[in-house]
Amino acid sequence: MRKIAILAVLVLGVGALLGLVSARTTGSAPTEAGAGLTDATCVPGDSVCLKELYAAAVQRGDAEAVVSGLLDFETGESGCHESAHIAGRIIGAAMPRDALLLNSTALDSRCSYGYVHGVFQGLADIGENPVRAAGTYCGELTGKLPRSECFHAAGHGAAIVLGNIEAAIDSCRTLAEPDNGSCAGGVYMEHVTSYLGDGGREADFGPRPVSDTQARSMCSNESGLFLYQCARKAALFWGKTLPREALEGKCEGLAVKVADPTDVMLECGAGAGEWLRNETKWSIPRTLEEATEMNLNVVSECLKLAAGRDGSFLAGCFEGVITAVLPGQVAGVEDRDAWINPCRNITEDYPIAKRECTTLRSEIVGEAD
Repeated sequence: MRKIAILAVLVLGVGALLGLVSARTTGSAPTEAGAGLTDATCVPGDSVCLKELYAAAVQRGDAEAVVSGLLDFETGESGCHESAHIAGRIIGAAMPRDALLLNSTALDSRCSYGYVHGVFQGLADIGENPVRAAGTYCGELTGKLPRSECFHAAGHGAAIVLGNIEAAIDSCRTLAEPDNGSCAGGVYMEHVTSYLGDGGREADFGPRPVSDTQARSMCSNESGLFLYQCARKAALFWGKTLPREALEGKCEGLAVKVADPTDVMLECGAGAGEWLRNETKWSIPRTLEEATEMNLNVVSECLKLAAGRDGSFLAGCFEGVITAVLPGQVAGVEDRDAWINPCRNITEDYPIAKRECTTLRSEIVGEAD
C-alpha cells in the first residue's frame, strides 16, 4: 500500500521539478500550444504567450479545447507541465466546479499533474482556500485523478497562497488521514521546488524559498504520515546543503522518532535519489546504450550515498531515481529495452535494495514490460 500511494505522490513531485526545469529552458523549438485554438505558437516556457492564448480560448467558451490542445506536446521530457499549470490556473479561476473534471486521462502524467496544480492555484485566485476546496472537489474525480494526487495538488496550492510552510501544513492538518498526508506532501514539494530554483521563480509559480536553517529543521516536530512526506522532501534540501556522506545520518535522525523506522528511511532515501538524479543531471535515456550506462551509474552513486550498506535507505535511493526517470520513458520512449533497470545491476550482496528496486520498477512499468 505504501508503494502505490508514494508512487502517485512521487511522480507528481517529480513533475513539479521537471516542470520548473522546462520553464527555464531557452532556445527550445516552438511548440504549437493548443492547435486549433489559434494560429499563434508559443515557445515552451513563454508564460505570457500561453496565458494570452489560453485566457482568450476560455473566455470564448473553449476550455475543453485548451485541455485537449495540451495533447499536442510530446510525451516524456516536454514543456507540458508548466503549460498545463497555466491552463489549469486560468480554467480553475473561470470554472471552479468543472475545472478538475476537465482533466484528461489521456495526458502525459506530468502534464496532467501540472494542470491539476494550476486548478488549485486558480481556485485560490478567486478566494477559495485550496484545502477546503479539495474537500469539495476531490471526491468528484472518479476515473480522472487518484484522490491522493488531488489532495497533494491542494497542498501545492496552499503553499503558494499561504506563503510559508507552517501555515500551509496547519491547513492540511484539518483533513482526515490519509488526505492530510497527501496534502502535506504537496506543501513540502512546492517549497522544495522554490528552494532548488535558487529564488528565481516568478511569484506566479510558487512561494519564496525557505532558509537553509528552516529547510534542515522542517521535519523536527512531525510524525506519522507528515514525517514520511517530509523525510522525502528534506533529503532534497539536505542534498544541496550538506556533504553527500551526511545524508544517511540525517535520515536516521528522523527515523528514530517512530516505532518502525523503515518507511522513514525509504522515503528519505528516495528523496536522496531524486536529489542525486538532479545533481548528476541524468536525463531520460533514449537508447539501449544510454540506459545501460545510466544503470551502472545509478548503482554506483546510490552505493556511495549509502556507504555500501544494504537497507531501506539504499532501496529508497534506487526508488527515487527510478520514479524520477522511468515514467517519462514509459510515456515517451518506444524502445522498451532502453527503459532503465538498475535493479538487474544490483548484486546479491544487497538483497533488500534489489527486492525493493525490482518491486517498484514492476509497479511503474506494469503490463507494459
